[in-house]
Amino acid sequence: MAKFRAAYQAEQDEAKRNKILEDTYPNPTDYAPRFRALATQFKGTEAGAGALIWIATSFYGDTQEATVDELLKDYKDSPLLEQVMYTLGQREDDESRVHLRSLLADSPHRNVQAGACHALALNLRGLAANTKRGEQKEALMAESRALFMRVQNDFDDVPYRGRTLGAVARAELFESDRLQIGMLAPDIEGADLNGVAFKLSDYRGKVVVLDFWGNW
Repeated sequence: MAKFRAAYQAEQDEAKRNKILEDTYPNPTDYAPRFRALATQFKGTEAGAGALIWIATSFYGDTQEATVDELLKDYKDSPLLEQVMYTLGQREDDESRVHLRSLLADSPHRNVQAGACHALALNLRGLAANTKRGEQKEALMAESRALFMRVQNDFDDVPYRGRTLGAVARAELFESDRLQIGMLAPDIEGADLNGVAFKLSDYRGKVVVLDFWGNW
């Protein structure tokens, strides 16, 4: 991968860059048997867990699901489980939520507890969004919010994708408290294409479409 990135970034011609991407990008499928062999040879060790983590984070679908289940079965006390907490949190089945609750309560590693807490909070908020019963929806949102608060209070300094989980939780709490369907949108300010300043509240009473996008 390092060799691919170096060659890709060094090439300025777009057609040649696309050719490098097509011909030399490392395909996870080519490496999967070797990682599976490592997982088998070193089962019960951190090396074995690491091999399964690579498979779980390089594939989607049934392969990912089965590998995460294998990790939960054979490596429930590994600190590397942090890397699959969000994959687990994206599942919609009750058993996955049971696993997250168990890891939050029983994992000996703070980073795994933190990841489980955050992933469970996201999972429950998503479940609430798809729940029509008012009382059940409110209960799920309340538990989700309490978990985001716990992330903020107990795991504030845990690193997460260049930030900390505390900072992420504060953003998630803002979303839960201010950005749900039916809530008054927070006012925002900016400039139009002509540089004229405006606020969202200038358009109160009108139908407005907000398009947030990024390019990276």
